[in-house]
Amino acid sequence: MTIVKCAMAAMVVGAVLNTDAEAEKLYRGAPIKVLHVTGGCCHDYAAQSDLIPALIKARGDFKVDVIGPDWKAAKVKLAKADWAAGYDVIVYNICDAHNTDTTLIHNITKVHIEDATPAVMIHCALHSFHWNLGSDKKKYEGEEWVKVLGITSANHGPKAAITVKPVLKEHPIMKGLPATWTTPGGELYNSHEVLPTATPLAMGDNGNAKQGPQVCIWVNQCEQARVFGTSLGHHNTTMQEPVYGDMLVRGLLWACEKLK
Repeated sequence: MTIVKCAMAAMVVGAVLNTDAEAEKLYRGAPIKVLHVTGGCCHDYAAQSDLIPALIKARGDFKVDVIGPDWKAAKVKLAKADWAAGYDVIVYNICDAHNTDTTLIHNITKVHIEDATPAVMIHCALHSFHWNLGSDKKKYEGEEWVKVLGITSANHGPKAAITVKPVLKEHPIMKGLPATWTTPGGELYNSHEVLPTATPLAMGDNGNAKQGPQVCIWVNQCEQARVFGTSLGHHNTTMQEPVYGDMLVRGLLWACEKLK
């Protein structure tokens, strides 16, 4: 990483720490062990590998470790049999849409499908590990990663602010969030298919009538594992918003069955 990139990452993390200094503590108790898996193309994972752990830890008793953002090195770790051992929940902020390594994908997904470890899916995790598997990336065709996700997405709309409107206001995750809010920027992902196991919590609208509102926050029941997902989070500025941190941590706590 260049000196300029290091300085920019430090500025982003500093801004998050300042923004979240007064963040509401959403969880007090035995520390929840979180593993943040991050890396891939098209996003500022260098900064977000620090940014996301910071906003999680600002909101309660969490211990956060990171795999990434060097995605090549991360995949070597994810290929090991015990890569997720000892963690209470896995947070994925990745982008690897065209990966067809089914052995690697199975080694990742079995942690959730077979071992029932909760998961949190952020932004391009929704595009990962399924575009080149099956015949139609808009449809669920048995792909293990999509089974964990609960939603398929093959593309996204233009970069624009996204207005978020809850559709299940009484869900425990949404109860602590505003009635509506608007991200400072973003890419609205299309939600082409919502699996029967998934429940939309909020729709996103970028003002593009041709695209229309899309599911941007949801939960999924993957066998015995709870999964929380949001397609919001392309830009660092979106993640720096207090409401984003609250949403993410509320979703994480719900996945761990710790949200009251």
